[in-house]
Amino acid sequence: DAMDRVLKFDSTHGMSPALHSRMLADGERLKLGGKAPVEANVALLKEARQQPNEHAMSNQRRAPAYAVDGDLTTRWSTNGHGNSTALVVRLQPTQQQGSCSVREVRIHWEHAWARNYSIMVSSNMDTWDTVFQAEGLRPPMRPDHLKHSIPLAAEEVLGVKLVCEEAATKWGYSVWEFEVLGSCSAAAPPVKDVKNEL
Repeated sequence: DAMDRVLKFDSTHGMSPALHSRMLADGERLKLGGKAPVEANVALLKEARQQPNEHAMSNQRRAPAYAVDGDLTTRWSTNGHGNSTALVVRLQPTQQQGSCSVREVRIHWEHAWARNYSIMVSSNMDTWDTVFQAEGLRPPMRPDHLKHSIPLAAEEVLGVKLVCEEAATKWGYSVWEFEVLGSCSAAAPPVKDVKNEL
């Protein structure tokens, strides 16, 4: 069904009825069963950080940058705790003006996945809106079910945040890759006032 094309685990396993219904509706609206336009991973090699930042002094081999490096053999992970933790990705360089359209988020979890998590977006990296929330997920039936694909329809996005709210294991949180599919555009340069220059 539509759910199986959205999240890579059984539609009735680990999913609240409300979330199941919401994702089914999204699946129908976005026509997930048909051909979809190819979108780029706009999070690839972009600036990534963790909130709160515990990697400044430790665990550099599993720093946030490894979640957006395009390599499924490296990963971002917390230091073995299940406290609320966020992975924040800025989709445009600080010196570049512009924004992105986001159509899908893909989370490649390692075995330390989140039972409860949410996806937030921001147009300015200061204020954030929740666009997806998963609650009470149960253990996946197979290892490949640890890949979650979440359709979105967000415009004018500068940042995307994965907020891990409750760990499913004692190992905290760990993500092989965090992909944001969509497209970005640079802001148009300001129009010169020709009259004032004459």
